[in-house]
Amino acid sequence: MLQPASPAGLVDELSVSLTVEELNIDEHVTVTNKEPIGLFTSVASCSLVEGGGWFPLEIVVSGESFIRLSSASPTPKGIGAIEGQLVYRGQSSVPLDATVTIYVGDGSGSGTFVGSDDAGRAVSGDFDCGSAAVSDTAPGEANIELSIRLLQANEIGGQRVRRFGFRTTSTQGCPTNNEDSQQWQVDNADHPVGGLVSAALSFDSPISQWVGEFTIVGETVVVEALAVSTMPSGLVFSGTSIDGISVDGALTC
Repeated sequence: MLQPASPAGLVDELSVSLTVEELNIDEHVTVTNKEPIGLFTSVASCSLVEGGGWFPLEIVVSGESFIRLSSASPTPKGIGAIEGQLVYRGQSSVPLDATVTIYVGDGSGSGTFVGSDDAGRAVSGDFDCGSAAVSDTAPGEANIELSIRLLQANEIGGQRVRRFGFRTTSTQGCPTNNEDSQQWQVDNADHPVGGLVSAALSFDSPISQWVGEFTIVGETVVVEALAVSTMPSGLVFSGTSIDGISVDGALTC
């Protein structure tokens, strides 16, 4: 029987290893995207492959354990190091948050990381985003960048976080409060990251309110009251979905 293809914007498979000797953590997590996927569960996402060189680092593997490597800055081209954060939630271990340096391989979706948590315990590991080719940039004609972050409180008082985005081509101008530009939409984005393939922003004149819809891995996150600030190059926005997910992001065009 043929295996189903991974959703657009997601790698086929991702493996992450993590070692913290003082906490007796020696974990290796491998997740594929062949089964049904949720926003925060059972997903493998790797911006090194999906986002090329323009998207901030975001590596998430979520199975029985959850590991997230992230940074605030885009990944340097070629062999390089980038400062970031590690979040680990295991089934039988204490929660772990650490500051790490992530070393990215030259032209590959793999690398290593090393650092320490707040208690000074040494943390190390490696990751492999599969064999997909890594592009440094999106197609040259791309004129739209969208980046969003989703946050949701979990059962133990913490937060689950995912970052998504795309870079694509659009003939539309940036949406503003001008009457001629109050709607903006992209379907099936050219260069998706993390599974975000479609987005729509619209201004509802009767109630003077922006609405946002973001389609991620077959699910649509709807924000009916989106706070929007206009900038010369686009928009920044934030709000809470009808399902209680906090959403913030930026559109550049």
